[in-house]
Amino acid sequence: MENPERIAAVQNIDQLKQLRIDGQNIIGGGVNAPDALRHRYLQWHDSVERLVAHVSTDSAEVVNLHTPRHRSLVAGAVTVDQMYREVSAEVNFVIRAIDDASQRLLTPEPSAMQEREFIGDSGTTYRYDTMSSLGEGGYGKVFSGYDSSGNPIAVKVVHLSSRTGDRRLAQRELEISRQLKKQPNDHLVHLLDAADTDDALLLVMPKAESSLAERIGAGPIPDDEVRDILVQLARGMVSLSKVGVIHRDIKPRNVLLIAGQWCLSDFGISRNTLQSTATYTWHGTGTLEYRAPELWRGDSETVATDLYALGCVAFEMITGSPPFPGPDFREQHFMKAPVLPYSCDSGLVSIVLSLLAKDAAGRPEDPRQLQEQLQVKGLSAGQHALRDLLARMDRKDFEIESQNAATREHFERQRQAKVRLMAFWQILVGKFVDLVPGATAENDSDQCLLVFRGNRVTLEIKTTNSPSPGRSVAHDLLLFGTLTAIPRSSQRTVLEICNVQLVWQDSQPRMQLVRFIVDERAVPENDSARTAAPKGVEWSLFHDMWMARGGNFSSNDLAIVEEANEDAVISMITAALNPFFETKAPPENADHDAER
Repeated sequence: MENPERIAAVQNIDQLKQLRIDGQNIIGGGVNAPDALRHRYLQWHDSVERLVAHVSTDSAEVVNLHTPRHRSLVAGAVTVDQMYREVSAEVNFVIRAIDDASQRLLTPEPSAMQEREFIGDSGTTYRYDTMSSLGEGGYGKVFSGYDSSGNPIAVKVVHLSSRTGDRRLAQRELEISRQLKKQPNDHLVHLLDAADTDDALLLVMPKAESSLAERIGAGPIPDDEVRDILVQLARGMVSLSKVGVIHRDIKPRNVLLIAGQWCLSDFGISRNTLQSTATYTWHGTGTLEYRAPELWRGDSETVATDLYALGCVAFEMITGSPPFPGPDFREQHFMKAPVLPYSCDSGLVSIVLSLLAKDAAGRPEDPRQLQEQLQVKGLSAGQHALRDLLARMDRKDFEIESQNAATREHFERQRQAKVRLMAFWQILVGKFVDLVPGATAENDSDQCLLVFRGNRVTLEIKTTNSPSPGRSVAHDLLLFGTLTAIPRSSQRTVLEICNVQLVWQDSQPRMQLVRFIVDERAVPENDSARTAAPKGVEWSLFHDMWMARGGNFSSNDLAIVEEANEDAVISMITAALNPFFETKAPPENADHDAER
C-alpha cells in the first residue's frame, strides 16, 4: 500500500505543474485586451497562492508572492501600454516560485534521527535533536541543541531541498549578523555560529526562554510590563539604526526572551540602508498583520514602518489581539481605527496611537525619541491630569485621521474606477467608428457622448460621496450612471438602456451593467409591475435603490446584473433603437398590381 503522504505530494506536484502551464498560457495565449489579461492573471495568481499555502508550512512563502509589481496590478495602477510587459514579468516570477515548491515536494527531507552533530565555522562542535522542535521560523525549522561545553543553543536548519528563497533569507541573516557587533544590552539576538553542510545551512543562536507571542498568549500584560518591553525593543531598534539596518518583520514571534531580556530576532528580510546595493532586495515582505499603510502602496520600508509594526505589537500586548486581524488587511491598515481599552494608562495610549498613525509623519521620529517618551517619570498631579486630557485628544484625533484616510482611499478608488470606465468607453466608441464613418465621440468628467447617423448615445456619470464614519468601503459604490439613447427619428424620446455601476471588489474597480425587470415605482412582489424588457432607470432613482439595498439587485428578481462587456452594450443599444427604424413590408400582391 502506498504512503498517503507520498500520494498527496504527487497530487500537489501535478496541480503545480498545471498551474505552471496555465501561467505560460496567460502570456502566450493571445489575450490582447489589457483588462482581460489583468483579470486572468489575478485569477491565476489567486489559485497559485491557495495551492502554495496548502503545500507549504511557511506563511512567508505566500507573502513573497506579493511583490510591488503584483500589488500594482491588483491596484489597477499599471497603464494599458505596460500591462503585457508587467504581467509577463510577474508570471515568470511566480513560475519560478512554483518550480521551487515542486522541487521541495520532489526532494524529501533527510530521514529523522534523534541527534545530529556538526562543526561550525568557528570550529566549535554542536549537536541538535531533530525530535525536539522549537517551532517554525520565518524560514527553516528551529531545534533545541547544545554546544561542546553543554550550553543550550537553538539551531535553525534550512535544508538544501528548501525553496531558493529560504536559503537566500538565511544568507541575508548571516550578512546582517556580521554587520551587528554584539554590544551589552543591545537587545538583539546575535548568531553565535553557522555551518554550511552537505544537505543544510545551519544557524546557531542562543536558546530563548520564551517568545513574546507565548507571553501574550499566557494572558493580559500589565501596562507597566508593556512599557518595559517596549523600552527594551526600542533599544533593540536603536542598536539596528546605528548600523543602518531596518528589521522589516517586527512581530511577537520575532521577539525572544533571552537571559531575562526581550530581544529582536530573525533578520532574514532585514535591509541595510547604508549600502547602495544588497544581495537581495526582498520587496513586499513582512507579515500582513503588521505592515504599515505606506507599504501597501508600494513604498519602501523605513524606520517609520518598523515603528508602526512595533505599535501593532504594543496594541496586541495590551489587548491580547492584533489591531488589524484581517482578512481585509489592506483596508484595515488604511482605514480602521482600533480602540485601546479606556482602562489603559493614558501615557501609554498616546504613545501606541502615535506609533499606529496612518501617516508616517505622525509617528515618532526614531526609536530614540520613542525610548525617551516611554521613560518619562516623576509627573506631578497636574501633569497626570494633563496627560489624561492629551490621551483623550489623541483618541479623537486618531479616529479623525482614520476617517480622513478612508476618504482619501475612497477618492483614490474613484480615480481608478474612472480610468476603468474611460478605457471601456474608448473601446466601445472604437467599435462604432470601425463600422460607422463619421461617428463622433466626446466626454468630460460628467458625461460621455457618442453620435452616429444622427442618433445620440449618452452615458451620464455620477460620483458618490465619501463613506460615512464607521461604514466599510470594502464593497463601496464608486461611480454609477445611466446609459441612454435618443433616436434621430424621435428627438423627444429618451431610452434608458441600462445602468452602469463601478464597485470596489477584490482590490480593484469592477464595472457592471444593471437592467431592471420591474417598474421602478412598483414593489418587486407585484408581478403586474414587470416591464416588457429589462431596462435602466434614472440615475437618482438608481442611487436611492442602491443605497436601500446595498447594491443587492439580483435578489427577488429585481434586476439583471452582469459584467460590463462592450459587445453586450452595443447589442442593448441596437435592440433599443431597432423599433424606430422599422419599414413596412410591401403587400404580397404589390408586384401584380403594378403590372396591371
